[in-house]
Amino acid sequence: MIRQAQVQDHVQLKEMWTQVFGDEPQAVEAYFALRHRDEDMLVWAEGNRIDGMLSMLPVTLVQGGEALSARYIYAVATSEARRGRGIATFLLEWAGEMSKERGEAAHLLVPASESLFGYYEKRGFRTAFALNVMDVEGTQLAVCPAEGLIEPCSAKEYVRIRDHAFERNSLYARWDESAVKYALAALGDGGAARLAIKGGEGVACWSRTDEGVLVRELALVGMEVELALALLHRFIGADRYRVRLAAEAQAKPYGMIRWFEERPPLAGPGYLALSLD
Repeated sequence: MIRQAQVQDHVQLKEMWTQVFGDEPQAVEAYFALRHRDEDMLVWAEGNRIDGMLSMLPVTLVQGGEALSARYIYAVATSEARRGRGIATFLLEWAGEMSKERGEAAHLLVPASESLFGYYEKRGFRTAFALNVMDVEGTQLAVCPAEGLIEPCSAKEYVRIRDHAFERNSLYARWDESAVKYALAALGDGGAARLAIKGGEGVACWSRTDEGVLVRELALVGMEVELALALLHRFIGADRYRVRLAAEAQAKPYGMIRWFEERPPLAGPGYLALSLD
């Protein structure tokens, strides 16, 4: 049967999460302590055994100045013993019916691999979010002017600048302050900061990888990407950077959406980030 998660499920859910996604136990514990709510997770239960799960995190979609309630579908998993039985599909459909009853506009998600775009397309999702990805060597970046400022940034300040930077996109997935606070805390040995120079400002967050630094988001207002990266490089000093940017035209597909109501066609790729991918 499908039902909402309960406190007594947590031990099994954490075990399944670690087995399916390979996350470190401490990261899973942090998620359940800081981001998880039982009412936002569906489970597939057979007696006392949990064999499937799906999180549906609240998010706001902004389209044409209109704010729409939606859900971000996350951590869809089936136990190894029950795979191939359609459990994930049942969970997705159940979640969809719940959102329709609540009057929520859509579900969005980020497929874990390129092959899963086809899987979710068969279940009613369409690609709607994209990113440009830029690889940069540290030696290629210009020297940042001395007056450039980089400083710690609260989640509240991050949300303010982020909304200003992206709210005019054709479709913008807006996270609230608590969601952003967790996303920034989950960066591990990365970080987040406010940038300011020559009347412009922005925020950035990044994580460290085996290849260098992944800049997960650059939200800029009145500041060029090149200048922002030069400022970041002065602070981080990495050899290599991979930078995710809001898409303007041809870009790498990133996220998908399933609408539950009629909406105007998108004028361009939507923007989704801080998605815990």
